[in-house]
Amino acid sequence: MKHRFLWLLSFLLIMAIIPMFSFFNLQDIFKQIDLNNNATADSAKSSPKQKLYLAVASVYNTKWNNDTIKAAAILANTNLLSEQSGLLKIKTVDELKQQWPNDFDAVYKKIVESADDAGNKKLVFNDEIKYIPYISLSSGETITSQEYPYLQIIASPWDVMMRNAGDIDSKACGVSLSGIDYLISQGANVEDALLWYLPEFDIV
Repeated sequence: MKHRFLWLLSFLLIMAIIPMFSFFNLQDIFKQIDLNNNATADSAKSSPKQKLYLAVASVYNTKWNNDTIKAAAILANTNLLSEQSGLLKIKTVDELKQQWPNDFDAVYKKIVESADDAGNKKLVFNDEIKYIPYISLSSGETITSQEYPYLQIIASPWDVMMRNAGDIDSKACGVSLSGIDYLISQGANVEDALLWYLPEFDIV
């Protein structure tokens, strides 16, 4: 009788414990599934943004103000959405950390905040997204080419004032980022500075 009672007690204890283990195991599984789903969702949502930040960071000059970063973000967003997005040269995080070993976090934060302020704006030519090359500095004017027939020759005399030996690209096609920065420093807003170099474009 005593053995039967102990066996029955053990059986009841086991039956009581098993559901508890099952419950916690299921909870862990559901939590893991939720985490994985969130990670996937976050990755899918932030991947284009991350690419935009890196594209801006790849051409960033520490002398730029926030509006110049916004202009660069609009250009980068346009190019990332274009059919020729593969032409865009984007540095990796490791490369950028090597470039700014002591200031990477601060610089990247500034880029992220300014790029986010630019929203999802892009440049369009006749309602079409076109790839827009940009360079650091021109020789005093930009040029057009058969490859980019939608771009015009634009005067950029302020580039000459900012040049150093070896800085000039005499065959600069597209937008001068130094020129954008200069125009903004003289009071132009982001859109006016961009449309100086791209008068046939609209910002949407």
